[in-house]
This record gives sequence, structure tokens and C-alpha cells, in this order.
Amino acid sequence: LVRLRGSNVGLTFNVYPQPDRADPVISTNSKVGGVSLNQSIYSGNAIFECHATGVLNGIAASLKYDETPSENTELLRIAHQYPMAIPKPTFTSTGPTVSIDVPPSWNVVISAFVPKTPLLNILPSKLTHKPYNQLVACDWDDHDHTIMTSLFANKWLTPDVLMHDITNNNAPELVLLPQIVPLQLKVQSYFSKSQSTSGKFLREEKYSSNQVRVVTAEGAHDENVPEHFTVLITVQDEVPHDWQPAYDSSIITVRCSYDQKATSQYNLGNIQGDIIPGLPKTVEYFYYFAVYGNDFGKIFKQFLLPKITSALKLVSQPTAYDFVGVNVGFSRWFLGDLVELPEVLQDEAFYTGQSADSQFLGDAGAIKYNRWWPSSWDDEFKSDEFDGIFIITAYDGAIADIFVYELERAFSTTIFRKLLLKGRRRPGEEEQNDHFGYRGGISNPEVRGVTFDTQMQSDPRYPGSPIIPMGAVIMGYDGDGDKDTRPEWAKDGTFMVTRKLDVFVPEFEAFL
Repeated sequence: LVRLRGSNVGLTFNVYPQPDRADPVISTNSKVGGVSLNQSIYSGNAIFECHATGVLNGIAASLKYDETPSENTELLRIAHQYPMAIPKPTFTSTGPTVSIDVPPSWNVVISAFVPKTPLLNILPSKLTHKPYNQLVACDWDDHDHTIMTSLFANKWLTPDVLMHDITNNNAPELVLLPQIVPLQLKVQSYFSKSQSTSGKFLREEKYSSNQVRVVTAEGAHDENVPEHFTVLITVQDEVPHDWQPAYDSSIITVRCSYDQKATSQYNLGNIQGDIIPGLPKTVEYFYYFAVYGNDFGKIFKQFLLPKITSALKLVSQPTAYDFVGVNVGFSRWFLGDLVELPEVLQDEAFYTGQSADSQFLGDAGAIKYNRWWPSSWDDEFKSDEFDGIFIITAYDGAIADIFVYELERAFSTTIFRKLLLKGRRRPGEEEQNDHFGYRGGISNPEVRGVTFDTQMQSDPRYPGSPIIPMGAVIMGYDGDGDKDTRPEWAKDGTFMVTRKLDVFVPEFEAFL
């Protein structure tokens, strides 16, 4: 009997006959993740081998061959726990930069607070000790794609104070929840002795600090968090003189703890934030475009990809007043130019397009040239020449307008604006309500463990919100009836529909 508990574990069982140990008479491969595996594999005259790979909390195995073993049999009993080493985050420093490789299931917190453990009592309890301007940039990367950025900054002539994240409501720390995929964090330090150069404007190579140093300090034992440690990154802004102490410019604290139970079962860094949990907004722009140049992919990767707002960013960080949310979608025609679209996408409407499918939505129209053409649509929507859409949200319309300007300047040689729709909340007391004047969650479905935490709250965020499985809106998860036949590149994506509808608010009120 083999009992296994762990995640991402592969087991190979081999049972060889005695005494020649030829090819195994039984050989099985098993894969488990976060569950127990009980498997009776053999009882008889044989040698048993068990090979395990992956992250294990431990293996407990017991096998008894024969109560009366002969010279050709061997009595083997394994009833021991073999703790497996859990891969830990690794830190690599080069000049002013520290790269942190974070394996799955690790919680990482970067903050201005130095824990008061015996090893740290001799260290200052503040993050920055200099009166000039300093900046600590933290970039979370997934496969070289930056999915989240935090910028910790101080204020001029204010030494020995905490540095705060100016990109996220001046939060004192950055928290990365445990993920199912490995991520990389890059931490880099900057400074300037010019009062006019501060905040995000420090993020240039010429303002880089001289060097950083990584110091590990194990925290006090905590039975609730058996696998945890603290790392200090001490910063040296300038090459010190003989009489100056080194690495005293600032201290960055990184607290790491292993929590397999808290690991999200979803790859939130690869899911666009407007799908789940939804981009926060006061204004929302729908930018429909067509591609005509050959440099779209290159510009997209350089300019837009780092700016796409992931679900991970939204559930990990608060949003600031200057927040800009960006998501993107591609039409069936344009996507077909990028990848081979197999029939197993299992969505007929996506292949045919909304105009041809609108007959089944109740839109007025007629059959021409062997297909349905809607007659009640606005003229700009009657064409199938849309290649994609940018969804842009912000708390301030002026900030959204600036982003649109930057977007069009970056893509000036490769896209053409087909249509720009601007949506805003209702004014005054109706700001928090929908267009009919009501507030509720019917159109805001919730996913347990993503949009709300069952340990913190038993109910969803919005009254009336339906609780749905992730696969109802995201391909490749439970709830997606076709998850087993989706192409690999489609996982973590969804099908999006945009429709412009006339809403008769006064008529609805009169009806009530």
C-alpha cells in the first residue's frame, strides 16, 4: 500500500521477479496533485522499487512480500516517512538588481518593515536612511512578461522613514499570493540627489544605485508556517569612502513563506483582469481597430504586453487614482492569421461572427448571399473588418485619454482606429448604480477563491452575485465542458462578445 500526499507528483512502480531482475512484471505510472493515492500494487515473490519525483510532504509506503520467504524471495517492509526538500525561492544579485525566482506555492511579501527577530535587532527598523530621493522598483515577470509593477519611493529630506508604493495607493508592502506557476521578481534600486528628480522619474539607468547585497535571516519558529524565511537586501547607492559604512542607503525586506493550501488553482497571471474579477473603473473605453502594418506583433510585445492588467494584479494590489486598466481581444479572422484555429475551439458563433449569428439573437435583418445580414445595426458595426479591441478603464477620463494618445502614437504605423466608444458611470447619487438605477451583482458572477476569500467572508462581494466555477468564464478549468479538447494556447482565455444596445430607462420606470 502506498499513500501519497503532495502536489505535481509523479510515481513509478516497478516490481521485478527474483532472482534475475529481468523486465518488471508490473510497472505503473501515477500522477497526483493535492490528493491521496492508495494503490495495492503487488504481493508475491518479487523486488519492489518506488521512484518519486515532484514536491512531496512525505511518502509512507508499506509492502509485505511473503510470510515465508524463500531464498528466491526477499522480505521488504518500508514504513518510513521520507521528507522531500521543498524548492525555495532563490536570490541572485547583479549590480543594483536582485532577481528572485519564486517556485509555486510560495507567498512573498516585500515591505518597509524589518522583522524583530534576534538576528535583526542590530539593524535599523526603517527602510531608507538617506535624505535624498530613492526608488525601489519591483517587477513581477511570467515568462519574460511583466505582469505587475510596484514602485516604492520616499520623500525629499525625510530620512529614516518607510517607503511606500506610489503605484498602489501608497501601500507599505507588495504581496504576491501563492501561484501554481513559477514567477520571477526583479528588484532594482535607484537614487538622485536632485530634488526635482523623484518617484517614477528615477527609473532610468543613470539613476541606478551602485550595488546591492542579499542577507538571509531566518525568522523565529512558527508552527503554523513551518517553511518560512526572511531575506534582507541592503543597498549601496554610491561607492563609499574609507570612513563611510557600506550598504546603509536602504533596506528592502523580503518575507517568504510556503503555503501549499493557499495556492491558487488558477494561473491568474495569465488571465486578463476584465474577465475575472473585472477591471475597476469610472470610465471605460472600447477601442476597435484594424491591423494593416507588419510591425503589429513587435510593437504589441514592446508597448502593450507589459501594460495588460492581469487577474493576479487585481487580486494582489490595490489600485491607485491614476490606475489604467488594459485588456485586449482579437477577432476570429485576425486570430486565424496568428495561429491555426482548430475545430476543437467548440464555439460556432466565434467562427461565423456576430453579424451572421445575429439572426438567432433577435436582430432585424435579411438573408443575402446565403447568409444573414443585420439591418438595425449602426453602420460602423455592419462590417466584419474588425481585427481586435482594446478595453481601457480608468478612474479619470483625462488619464484614459492620455493612454489612448500614447497607444495611437505607439501603433501609428500598424493599426487603424475603426471605432472608439466611451462609457461613463451615471452622475451624482446614481454613480454606484447601473443604468436602470439599481445596485446588485446579477451581472457580476463570483469565483470562490478569486473574487472573494471564503476564509475572510462567506458571501460574495455583491448581493445577488451567482457563484460560478472558473470554467464557466475561463477555458480549460472545471465548468468548461470542452476543457479536455481545447488547444493549449487557448487555456486561461475566454470568448468575448460586445453589443451596443438601446436601453429604455424612462420606459422601464413607467412600466414599474
